[in-house]
Amino acid sequence: MVLKETDSHRIKKRPFKRRKRKRLLDKEESAIISPTNLPLDEKVTPPEEAPPSFFEKALRMMVGETQSPQQEMAYAPALDPMRTILAIPDGIGRLEAFKEMLQSLAPQSVYFRGIALSFRRHLMELLENSQLPPASIHHHLQPCVEALQKAGLHEDAQLLLDLPPYESYVPHKLYLRADEHAELEAIDEEIAFNAKIAFRQFEIAMLKNQRQEGLRHLQDAVRAAPGHPEYQAAFRHYQNLRPKNFQLHLEQADGSLLFCSGHQFLWGRDKEAHLQLVDPRISRELALFSYAGKEHWTLAPLDKAETLYLNDSPWAGGRLPDRGTLNILTHTYRFEIDALGVSLHQPENPQHRTVFSPQSFFHLPITPNADFMTLNFSFHESGAAFVLPTEQTRLNNDELGRKHMLLAQDQVSNPTQAWKVILRKQI
Repeated sequence: MVLKETDSHRIKKRPFKRRKRKRLLDKEESAIISPTNLPLDEKVTPPEEAPPSFFEKALRMMVGETQSPQQEMAYAPALDPMRTILAIPDGIGRLEAFKEMLQSLAPQSVYFRGIALSFRRHLMELLENSQLPPASIHHHLQPCVEALQKAGLHEDAQLLLDLPPYESYVPHKLYLRADEHAELEAIDEEIAFNAKIAFRQFEIAMLKNQRQEGLRHLQDAVRAAPGHPEYQAAFRHYQNLRPKNFQLHLEQADGSLLFCSGHQFLWGRDKEAHLQLVDPRISRELALFSYAGKEHWTLAPLDKAETLYLNDSPWAGGRLPDRGTLNILTHTYRFEIDALGVSLHQPENPQHRTVFSPQSFFHLPITPNADFMTLNFSFHESGAAFVLPTEQTRLNNDELGRKHMLLAQDQVSNPTQAWKVILRKQI
């Protein structure tokens, strides 16, 4: 096969032309042409443009435009904000993303109106399904209404303002869908089972006389099932049996003792006063005993309208002597200060004794006596009173092997003395 030669005079070469490089665009111009070239949320100043004529202004007013297309593009973010919001799972997290995005966008943005409408739709869906707690309703409803009003959507904002009250918030509905009834029932059964086990452990611990551990299990049962009547009744019963914190009131046939541990003690008519006087003429807060260290105590009057007497002389406050007599109206107290604290007696009630002490440990009898075997008591840092095991110490006729928390009606005894724990009485 023979190829035909081409004619050289028929081939024409095109002349070479150098292409001109395009001028680099300014930052503002590149934002107008392609806003995706800019990083997210970067603010861009709109380019200067020629002032519009009278007819252009009139046309923009007719179509509802207040800015030119170039300015609208300059105010728009580089990426669609809805993509960022919809990447968050539906629920309170997405509502929070709506709220933060609307706060970061200018009302003139092209995305503001659409995001406000989507915010309202998601909020309505959660409200209709009762999946929004009351605190979140107030936290997200008002920002949504304000965003709709800024976007000019007053009718949509009024719809949210006119919403009727919805059902109360059920905690587990926030995390589970409405069709997950099996999982809801499993959670309820698990909670009921845990509460039942905790209450059973409470009963076993109380049978073993392990009160502190038992009351801790009872608190766990009440937390797991707060509406259970049996758990609530047991909790109230044992709360009523507990003495006041850092106070222990003991009674026997020969008298009674109120021991208070601390550094400041109130004297007055108030129910919480350590030295309480049931007399309407007495102020609720009459005076304050304070421990000054090294067996020194001070007494400061709190009500200047009532005159307090120390050893038949008006007392304005200061350090107390080692012993003396305190008078207020018709009430008289004799006091003594020693290493344990302040001991107070009333002549009209000589069988009762009140002791204020900075120590958290004391023993009975308070004054050492060779004819009596001691009973030791202490206060826990939480304020609960405990009895400590000593020789032949018994608690409710059972031999005491370790320390136990005390409740009202407990009997603490040994072969030489016996005391009963009672609740605080008015004196």
